[in-house]
Amino acid sequence: MSKIVREGLCALPKTELTAIGEEVKKSIEFINKYPDISVDKYAIMPDHIHLLISINGTGGHGDPPLQDIIARLKSFTTHKYGEPLWQRSFYDHIIRDEEDYLNTWNYIDSNSVKHEK
Repeated sequence: MSKIVREGLCALPKTELTAIGEEVKKSIEFINKYPDISVDKYAIMPDHIHLLISINGTGGHGDPPLQDIIARLKSFTTHKYGEPLWQRSFYDHIIRDEEDYLNTWNYIDSNSVKHEK
């Protein structure tokens, strides 16, 4: 989906998207068009993605539910390439407070540096 590259002598690593990565990016951007859904941060890594998604539904239940959002993202990109690109499940974490949100944001933001190590 991407590769980790460095440009320049002291440059930090960054991700460069492949053709599949570009389609994943389009899928992520499409998710932002759902009412009450916001992709606040994401990183497309060589072999996985990180998404920080806010669901602003009523009563603590998203509409559509998170598993439907992820299923649609996976389905769209798989259909585009005609072969499975994803594992069956995904790891989710409910963010409970601002500190947890910021820690998650920073983890996603620095993931390309960590991935290189």
